[in-house]
Amino acid sequence: MKFKVFCATDENYVEMTHVMLHSLLANSRPAVSRIDLFGWHLSEGSARAFEALAPDLVHVHRLNDLPAVLEPIRFRIVDMVPTWLRLVAPDMIPADEEKLLYIDCDCIIDRDIGELAALDMDDDLFAAVADFAEAKHPAWLQRLGLPQGTPYFNAGVMLFNHRLYVDGGWSRKAVALTLADPDRLKLHDQDVFNTLVTGDWTRLPPSFNAHASSAKTKHGDGAELFAGAHIIHYVGKRKPTDEDCLHAARDVYRRYRAETVHAGRPLRKAWKREVFNHLRIALGKLKRFAARRGLRVT
Repeated sequence: MKFKVFCATDENYVEMTHVMLHSLLANSRPAVSRIDLFGWHLSEGSARAFEALAPDLVHVHRLNDLPAVLEPIRFRIVDMVPTWLRLVAPDMIPADEEKLLYIDCDCIIDRDIGELAALDMDDDLFAAVADFAEAKHPAWLQRLGLPQGTPYFNAGVMLFNHRLYVDGGWSRKAVALTLADPDRLKLHDQDVFNTLVTGDWTRLPPSFNAHASSAKTKHGDGAELFAGAHIIHYVGKRKPTDEDCLHAARDVYRRYRAETVHAGRPLRKAWKREVFNHLRIALGKLKRFAARRGLRVT
């Protein structure tokens, strides 16, 4: 039994996406039937590099325009297209009885995850790992209008009941939910998915999305959280691609990086990361301001 995989990226996260997919193939290739990569304004060279990872498995979708279903929410999507693509990407992949696994680009697969193909999800739409920020969940649930105590998952790794998601029109429901009250969706598509299922999702062991706050990991703490994990999720702005990253599992990422075309390339300077993040935030605000007035900034 196999499963399908999809992810979404743009040119800024090509390296992390490439290394993530390499680690997936290194550990679980026999369990993967196809990989769909959605690249927003992806260069031809980057697309070819992704396809070269596994020409028989990797299908690259180079997107320079929004899928029509997402156009109504462009005021929230303009600066984070790869994130919102998760809502509709399952509809753009041939649906069958195989499960569909979504993986964030800032993850590493460090053990075989083939067992996910046979996971019993009953009639649940998703399988995922509970989000680490339990102390914040009551406020998040209140913001979303969900009952206190509703389990809340991290959307960095999600196993979709693919046929059920597509046949049930859940992408349209997700877009409609986003349009209904976008300002309450502070965690964007993660809030959308959690609101859709209101706690009715299959729990995966933490090992399948080992993550912690950047406040905990930026000094190298929390090594016990990542030891032996199936999937390591590098949450936060400081990534193992950064020169000053002290994440306890940074060497796991860099070990896989050394096996790719990115081996030997310099790590990102801290000042470059800070400039990039400040510009991204400022540009995002400008785009949303313009989009709310009917203007499109590309």
